[in-house]
Amino acid sequence: MKLMSSSAIVAGAGQGIGLGIAARLMRDGANVLLFGRTPEKLEAAAAELNRTAEGRTRAVPFAGDVVRAEDVARTIEVATREFGLPGILVNNAGTATIRRIGRMGGVLRVRADGHHSQAPLDVQTSRCRAPHAARRKRRHHHSEMTWT
Repeated sequence: MKLMSSSAIVAGAGQGIGLGIAARLMRDGANVLLFGRTPEKLEAAAAELNRTAEGRTRAVPFAGDVVRAEDVARTIEVATREFGLPGILVNNAGTATIRRIGRMGGVLRVRADGHHSQAPLDVQTSRCRAPHAARRKRRHHHSEMTWT
């Protein structure tokens, strides 16, 4: 794939989807700053990505939290120093926890800007849309989640 920039920051890059996105960006020619909260996972991910890249591109780990403005600012500074101003940002960070409460079902806790919100899960299906999806008419911009 042709990339718009040769440097990227990927949040949530220590594992899972974020790590997969970082690997793809590197295969396509981008240097990647791996941003996440767990230094050990980031370092292991960077070592594996760098081994696979064989010097064509680089992955640099950076531990921090996307809800802390100073960590985000420092991430951009480090990425710029290592690779030049990044032109690609992948925001793949987030957490969610579901726990059961008797007959009521569960409570969903979503971390956003350092705060946790709770809502009872007594519905069968909920549609969640990204803010930009509300401005578009195409159906594939939402995902459907079901709790039972």
